[in-house]
Amino acid sequence: MPRSIAKNGVAMSGLVESRTINRLTKTAARVYAILDNFGNGSTDVIDRLIPFLEPILAARAGQPLNTGDIAADVRAAYKWNFNEDIVEVFVPRLEQHGWLVARDPAKSSYFVAQKNEVSLADSGEIGEGVIKRFYEIAIDFKKFSEALSPLTALPRSVEEFQDILIEWLIYVEAFSEHNLNFTLGVQKDSSGTLRQVVGVPDITTLRDEEKFLCARYVQHALKSNPEVGEVLSRIASIGLLTEVVQDFVKPVSQIEKSDLVVYLDAPIAMELLGVSGKAARENIAPIVDELKRIGCQVRIYGQSLQEIKATLSAVLGNARPTGPTAQAIARGDVMRSFVAEVASDPETFLAQIGVPTTHRTLEQNPSEISYFTEGQYQELYAAITFQQNPHAREHDATVSTFIMRQRRKKSTRDLFEAGFVLLTKNGLLAQLTQRKCVELGVMIPSTIPPVVHRRVFSTSIWLRTG
Repeated sequence: MPRSIAKNGVAMSGLVESRTINRLTKTAARVYAILDNFGNGSTDVIDRLIPFLEPILAARAGQPLNTGDIAADVRAAYKWNFNEDIVEVFVPRLEQHGWLVARDPAKSSYFVAQKNEVSLADSGEIGEGVIKRFYEIAIDFKKFSEALSPLTALPRSVEEFQDILIEWLIYVEAFSEHNLNFTLGVQKDSSGTLRQVVGVPDITTLRDEEKFLCARYVQHALKSNPEVGEVLSRIASIGLLTEVVQDFVKPVSQIEKSDLVVYLDAPIAMELLGVSGKAARENIAPIVDELKRIGCQVRIYGQSLQEIKATLSAVLGNARPTGPTAQAIARGDVMRSFVAEVASDPETFLAQIGVPTTHRTLEQNPSEISYFTEGQYQELYAAITFQQNPHAREHDATVSTFIMRQRRKKSTRDLFEAGFVLLTKNGLLAQLTQRKCVELGVMIPSTIPPVVHRRVFSTSIWLRTG
């Protein structure tokens, strides 16, 4: 049986509204319908996942798009390992579906549109059919509770029983052994009168009597009506990454193990170290942790260490510094003394968090030079015109060359079989190195380039590792 989903009553706050078929119920019905009707020959996983973002976007209608807030809402509601990079992947699709409206012609920023949240269930008949099924179960739940005991009979409508049951299923570990074997006890109330209490974790806005009824009904349904039990199980699984994503990634091959070696670009390494602020670290740390979990090595080149030192030293030595680290210091998010310590020895700090350093030069390993020659390196260096700083240009060309040489002409369309990649947040570098390597004839357009943007990485890991 599926286990828990949201752990607190505020996880999907804003979804619970009126005492008719409220927005939470509609959301549950729609997601349940989509789960049961997933597929239909489509391989567009991202498009199929949009229904899960709709109630979150609806709650922020009219506001500027804040990818960090949306990612946090998704993590809270569904317990998915979701970060800002993944939200950005959804942006073009959300604009197509009318959920985002560009704030400027360049489409660099967006507003969340005022949109009818139920529109997605323009799988209409399917959504209505599921709501009808919920309603039938609610009728059965009402009859069951009223027959259980006069003390627990509650004079409420079928719709109210429906909402109570769905809230309990979505917020409580409904199918855990702990909650099915709930406990009863006695304690004094404020007036000193002894009253019966139910030992169900207090993690919803429901009263003890309501939680007791839900637990008893689910226990009864599992024993007496497997079909209803299965429906309740599916409702409870709406917030589960383990069940939802398994259903949604059917067209995408899962990856359990990889020998990929991932080199961190300097800005990403600084985020992981925490010198770019707490939010930046929380955005990248889960990605690195997941890479390690599936067996990938996460490393950094010595040249990138020098870039970290130069960047942090510039922040510390400038009277009016700019950039993420300067902003983090100004916010009090990171101590200036800590930044100074990292600047003096980033290699040790990275090693302490499991990111060792690879020291290489362009002249060493002569057997690898033929895979990306000195002439090809020079052409790549010349193409990186967006970097005004010659040291930065040399760094980008050098580490990209290292990746191509270490691959030894290995070519694949699967990121997790690419052997070696550089992980960056520099979109221009990722695009330019791919285009240049194709022009130089060392790779074809459909294969994994030497430099991969973090957004692509985050989405690939989220969809394929679970």
